[in-house]
Amino acid sequence: KICEWCYQVVDHFDFNREVVSVAMSYLDRYLATRTVNRRIFQLAAMTALYLAIKLYEPGKLRMSSLIDLSRGYFMAEHIVTMEDSMLQSLGWHVHPPTPLAFCRDFMRLVSGEIEPGPRHDVSELARFMTELSVCDYWFVTKKPSSIALASLVNAIELQGPHRVDPRYKVEFLTRVVDLGIDIACDEEILACYERLRRLFDAAGYMVPT
Repeated sequence: KICEWCYQVVDHFDFNREVVSVAMSYLDRYLATRTVNRRIFQLAAMTALYLAIKLYEPGKLRMSSLIDLSRGYFMAEHIVTMEDSMLQSLGWHVHPPTPLAFCRDFMRLVSGEIEPGPRHDVSELARFMTELSVCDYWFVTKKPSSIALASLVNAIELQGPHRVDPRYKVEFLTRVVDLGIDIACDEEILACYERLRRLFDAAGYMVPT
């Protein structure tokens, strides 16, 4: 619910949705250091999003707007105190690698011979897959690079052979192996691949045709 709320907030203010992935990283790592009640959990989640927006977005979210979104449940001093506590707990490590960041890098290995339309759709579907992973707590312990590769392979396959020739997937996997990552032998990547496909299929999402 917190994750969905964060996406609603960033969409409302037209911020980059990757900010939510960063905020959830802050929240997960912060909560790993302590036990909190429901109220503190909500405050930590709201503060994590506020901090991520502040660091990653050129357009800032006013604290007063955040307080309004909490319906006055929290005050400015609560957020300021939590922000300080969170930064101390994170050791100021506030630029975590995200699955989408890895996706952008791995997209360079996808053949440029694919038609612009399908290639764009591969990139966008992979991005959407990474957002699915942010909403599923199962992925918390998985490497962002594993999620990214699983997302891209799914995104390529879901285009269908009529839009992306299967040889381009083989070419992509070969290039990944050349980097020292053998997807076929990596249990974490395979598990991420299967989990993402089940989430996608269960929700009944459609791909371009």
